[in-house]
Amino acid sequence: MTNCTWVCLKTPAPDNAADTTPGTLVRLLEGELPHDKSKRKKAKPDLETLAQLPPLPGCPAGALLALGSGSKPQRETGVLVALDVHGVPNGRMATVDLGPLYAPLHKRFTDLNIEGAFVLSGDLLLLHRGNKGDALSACIRFDWNLIAPWLAGREPKPPSAKSVQWMELGEVDGVPLGLTDGTALQGGAWAFCAVAESTDNSYHDGACVGSAIGIVAPDGTLRHIYPLAGSPKVEGIAAQRADKESSTPGDTWVFTLVTDPDDPHTPHRCCKPVLNCYEFIAAYARPLRKPLTYNRRRGPRTPQLIPTFAAPLPPGHGRPPPPTRCAH
Repeated sequence: MTNCTWVCLKTPAPDNAADTTPGTLVRLLEGELPHDKSKRKKAKPDLETLAQLPPLPGCPAGALLALGSGSKPQRETGVLVALDVHGVPNGRMATVDLGPLYAPLHKRFTDLNIEGAFVLSGDLLLLHRGNKGDALSACIRFDWNLIAPWLAGREPKPPSAKSVQWMELGEVDGVPLGLTDGTALQGGAWAFCAVAESTDNSYHDGACVGSAIGIVAPDGTLRHIYPLAGSPKVEGIAAQRADKESSTPGDTWVFTLVTDPDDPHTPHRCCKPVLNCYEFIAAYARPLRKPLTYNRRRGPRTPQLIPTFAAPLPPGHGRPPPPTRCAH
C-alpha cells in the first residue's frame, strides 16, 4: 500500500501462511506534508496505485510503479522503483511526469481518478474510478511494449491508449460503485475491488456505504460481483493461486484486500478471502445480466462474501497483521 510519499513492502509468506514479520518502509518522494488535514490533502501527490511491472529497459528484473491519481495537477507524478532478482528494491528509483500520459485522458474524463494499475496479456491497464458526479468507471489499456520504454525514460512521448472500456458496476443505496484497484488472474481475466463512496467528485471524501470485489472475463465482460459485508472501504487487492502447480477446477485463489479508512486515527486493515476455482468457472460461464443494485436494509441480490478482518495495526506501526480467511 502507499501512503503519501512512502510504500511498505512485504514479501508473502510461503503457502499463504501467517507471518507477522515487519515490512520495510521505502521513501518514494522527498519533502514533508503539512500536518493539517485539509492542507495535507491539497498538497499530497495522491499515490493511489502500486503495480508490479515485468522487465523493462533499465530494470531487467522488473520494477514497482506508483502512480498519482491525476485528479489534480499536483497528483500527476509517478515513481519507478527498480527491483533486483529477488523482487527487492535495488536502490535505483526515478520519478515519472505523468502529465503527458494523463493529458489525453483528461479530455475523455471530466474527473480523472486513476486508482489501479496492473499488467495483463501484454497490456498495462489503468483503472479510472467513477463517483456520484459521473458514475461510470473505466479500464484504460496501453500496449506494454510501447509504454514501457516511455516509463523508463527511453522515449520522449507516451503512446496513446489502446482502448477505453467504460464499466457500470451498479450502486448501493443510490451511490455508484467505483473501481479502486485491480489484479490479474489466469488466462487474461482480472479481478477488482470497488467501493460506493458518497461523494460527487474525486477530491472530497464521503461515507462508504458499500463495497465489493468482482471478476472480469478475458473478453472484458463483467461476470460477477461479490458484495462485502460491513462495507469496508477496500482500496487495494492482490490475488494469488493457493496451489501454484495446478490449474484444475479444485484450485483456490487467495485475495489480499487492504482498506483505507480516510482517518489517521483508524488503522488500515487486511483481509484474505478465499474463492474456489469452481466459482470462477461458474462466473465465466454467464455474463452479469444487470449491474448490482441494492440497499443495505434489503441486502444484495447476489451471494455475499463476508470478510473477517484481522486486528488492525496500531497507528504508525509498520507490521502487517496475520492474514485471515473470509467465510463465503
